[in-house]
Amino acid sequence: FTGSIIPKSAFSGYTQIESVTIAASVTEIGAWAFDNCTGLAEVIFEQGSSLTHILESAFSYCSALKQISLPEGLQEIGQESFTGTGLTSIQIPASVTVIHEGAFRAEYLESVTFGENARLTTIGKHAFAACTSLKTFYLPASVTEIGEGAFDILWGSLEKVYIEDIGKYCAINFADTGSTPFCRGATLYIDGKAVDHLVIPAWVERISAYAFCGLEVNTISFEESSRLTTICEGAFNSSSVRTLILPESVTSIEAGAFAWCENLSDFTLPAMHSVAIAQYAFEGTRGIETVSITTVAVESLSTEIVRYGLNKLTTVYIIGGDVIGEYLLADCSAIICVVIDDSVGEIGDRAFANLSNLQEVVFGETSQLGFVGNYAFYGCGKLESMTLPTGVKTIGESAFEYCTKLKRVEVPIHVTSIGYAAFRDCWDLTSITIPFVGDGDKNTHFGYVFGAADYKQNNDYLPLGLKSVTVTRGDSIAAYAFYGCKNITTVTTTHGISEIGDYAFSGCTSLNYFSLPATVKGIGEGAFYGCTGMTFINFSNSVQSIGKSAFQGCTGLTTIQFTGSTTAWEDITKGADWNSNTGAYTVVCTDGNITKS
Repeated sequence: FTGSIIPKSAFSGYTQIESVTIAASVTEIGAWAFDNCTGLAEVIFEQGSSLTHILESAFSYCSALKQISLPEGLQEIGQESFTGTGLTSIQIPASVTVIHEGAFRAEYLESVTFGENARLTTIGKHAFAACTSLKTFYLPASVTEIGEGAFDILWGSLEKVYIEDIGKYCAINFADTGSTPFCRGATLYIDGKAVDHLVIPAWVERISAYAFCGLEVNTISFEESSRLTTICEGAFNSSSVRTLILPESVTSIEAGAFAWCENLSDFTLPAMHSVAIAQYAFEGTRGIETVSITTVAVESLSTEIVRYGLNKLTTVYIIGGDVIGEYLLADCSAIICVVIDDSVGEIGDRAFANLSNLQEVVFGETSQLGFVGNYAFYGCGKLESMTLPTGVKTIGESAFEYCTKLKRVEVPIHVTSIGYAAFRDCWDLTSITIPFVGDGDKNTHFGYVFGAADYKQNNDYLPLGLKSVTVTRGDSIAAYAFYGCKNITTVTTTHGISEIGDYAFSGCTSLNYFSLPATVKGIGEGAFYGCTGMTFINFSNSVQSIGKSAFQGCTGLTTIQFTGSTTAWEDITKGADWNSNTGAYTVVCTDGNITKS
């Protein structure tokens, strides 16, 4: 054929044509020019061809056409131009910049390659869809956009995908999961070698949506000093990756980024300033049992992320950084153990809230933890004990609320503030060690940390099983501190307390023993009023005054052990009715006894 343009539908349906020679002068093959020429088996382009465009369906359904050598200089391959042909392989000239929609929907096509220094930028939607025999594809570095379903091969799949430049590949604009050549599962080849460990170059800042969807690979890591910030939607969806180590630079993991990576079992989020993880980022990724996270790594691995993916996650290692962010692992109900690095100085609000199966929180011997945020361990219903690092200064509001199985708590001696209701609804609690009573400031009643608004509500909010209290610091037990705490049997105070405040233990009917520190000088009015279960109390000779009604109603009192002489006991200033209605008791002094009958 001569001339510059082969007209639209020029030879459409000419089934008897077997061979065509295209003159060098032809620049364009029109739409449907050779459409449905079912006998056409040979197309020859004269040397020096000027062809630049093959238009829509130009050779569609030329079923006998098994080979074609396209000329250099061709720029665009039109929509469905080779759909339904018998092509088994094709080399796209380096000059081609656009392959349009459905251009090579050919069921016998096995291999696609490109000329050296290819300039292809765009592969249209469904360009290679339905190529059920396609096994090998060479993708040039020049490509910037691949359309919807370009490689959506419903039956059969690509086996080998050769990528010229993996860094540039990460920047391609993929329309959907079917637009990546890995979508049906394929092995990546770089420099002619199969890749089992994919290393993303340091200069890559963004991995495009769906880029490695379906990729067959074992390990994914990133070069040192990586600048990666964003892993886009579906980037590794359905990949076979088992081990994934993300770089410090990542700030965003979008929805479905690692969805249905069913082999992924080893996942590390290293030191990051902040990373937003979208709701469905790990949907269907159910093999992860252990995750290593740097404390400043994520804003949240909350319930939606776990519900739709990390539902086997049982152990989390906080491996560095200094702040555990708010909601970090909130609602990750499968987690059993959290190991927190010594470098962590702060646990954010609700960081571990509602970890309903959490049984163990491990801190290092040199932990730098100083702050536990509001609701930090709220609802950790299987946590039975908690020994916080010695350097902790602040425990937030409701920090351990509803930890219903918590039996023992040791609050470090250096804590200066405990938030309201920090231990509310810890119903199994039997013992607690605290540096002071109340919040360390204006609220000085024991029930404050259990949710009591004032001292009158002390007993209403205390766990029924709480029997033992140890106070490790402070210069006094404030007025009404333990007022009405009917179930407490033992309160131990340490050296340094100089005063027991008014009605401090009034109504503690189960308190059976009390030893006053040697530093106590004054016992306030009604301090032990109505402590009917108290049988023994130890006094130091440092005591100078006993307030009005201090021991009134202590009907079970039998012994007061006094470390001074009988004279020293008599010299103590005693208020009115200090020992009214106590029954008989004996004061055991160093030089004799004094008996009340």
